Amino acid sequence: MRYILRPARHLRIALLALAGPAVCALTAQPTTTTFYLDDPGPTEANLAGVYTSPYLGQTAYPSSAVVPVICDDFADESFVPEEWTAYVTTLPQVLSGTYGTPDTYLKFGDTNSVTGSDAVQGSWSLTQDQAYEAAAILAVDIMNSSGTVQQDYSFAMWGLFESSLAFGQLAEYGDTTDETNAENYLHAAIGDVLSGIVNGTPLSSYLSNYNVTIYSYDTGATCPGQQANVCASTPPQEFITVTAPEASTALLFPVDVLGLIGLFGLFRKRFLTVR
Repeated sequence: MRYILRPARHLRIALLALAGPAVCALTAQPTTTTFYLDDPGPTEANLAGVYTSPYLGQTAYPSSAVVPVICDDFADESFVPEEWTAYVTTLPQVLSGTYGTPDTYLKFGDTNSVTGSDAVQGSWSLTQDQAYEAAAILAVDIMNSSGTVQQDYSFAMWGLFESSLAFGQLAEYGDTTDETNAENYLHAAIGDVLSGIVNGTPLSSYLSNYNVTIYSYDTGATCPGQQANVCASTPPQEFITVTAPEASTALLFPVDVLGLIGLFGLFRKRFLTVR
């Protein structure tokens, strides 16, 4: 019998260039870092066969601490452990067009449009700026929640950029309540962006309470063992971190470093196959 788990499009666990020309020749290129994906998280929470965010990673490997990282990508592949060179883009840089409008170094909205649909409220179309603002709101929600609510927020994040795949996964597993919750959470975030108000606070003021950073794949994905060839030919997912401005540690998330010892794995963004 097979038991299948799927973190983002396929975050599977098994033991063991430029993204495009800048719009303007004078547009700067983001800085890069070595991103390392460590672990699906201390609780290994999963829903509808998918490991849900946050996971554990290092954003400046090997010198940085292990912190929670949030996957916004239900379409690509990541492995555990895996390292790669990532572009580093802060949310203010997205909103100011520091690296172009659209920012082609990011995973989504290269045409400056992000569209989707679901069963609850139909279709939506957002600019790249709006989409990543919604992603930032959902990332904060993920970090400030737990249990089933956190899992539903994780699917809301995936539904923002890959609605048919993410919500289809929940429907496939018959998780209709979670599907409805995830869709509602997503539309609440979209509504906040379009209205410019979050919980009675102006959107810009609300987001200024957090440092939101996006890590998008550049080059050089490597992972150990039998998955090395697959890893090298499969682009990793995009990840987001959220911290409070006055702190360098991730927001409200306990990291059990001891849980990392001896753990290897292939973290397919959506599917984890255990035999």
